[in-house]
Amino acid sequence: ELIFFRPVSYTANPVEIIQGAVTRVEPLNKRVIMADGRQIAYDRLLICSGASPSTLLPERNPGEPISGLCHFRNIEDIHQISELLSDAEDCVVVGGGLIGLKAAVALNHLGKHVTVVHRSPQLLSTFMDWQGSEMVARILNRQDIDFILCDTIEGYETEKERLSGITLKSGKKLEAQLVVWAAGV
Repeated sequence: ELIFFRPVSYTANPVEIIQGAVTRVEPLNKRVIMADGRQIAYDRLLICSGASPSTLLPERNPGEPISGLCHFRNIEDIHQISELLSDAEDCVVVGGGLIGLKAAVALNHLGKHVTVVHRSPQLLSTFMDWQGSEMVARILNRQDIDFILCDTIEGYETEKERLSGITLKSGKKLEAQLVVWAAGV
């Protein structure tokens, strides 16, 4: 599901979705070479190749993960989150960038209470100005997504090996049965 803040018109800017693996980019010729041999010309190229988490999830004991803590990077993470959703009413998303907000909106649409914890004083802080960030926060807040800015998770509480809450560096405690790490790329 996409997050739209303005109406989208693909008629003014036609978009074609091309599936397949890219094996080579030829910037001088302005071409992308696909694994199946197709050559696709471009005027401008934006490469969105994904990311890997730089934040390791904490464990109860070495090698023993806390049930209810997940990353939000690939399809395996999505499957893990899906398995935990039936027992989760209160969800925390760590990270107020695009990935974190995408996770927050998805969880909210599933009827979960969502709080986004972000270490910066504004959402989307790496590429949006203060006014744009405030606009995004207002729109999502109207959808009952809460935000805690300038804070980070410092501790986890468990009940029967399952996450039950978090403690923030500020000392605030939140109930949470699911924490989705969408920060630290």
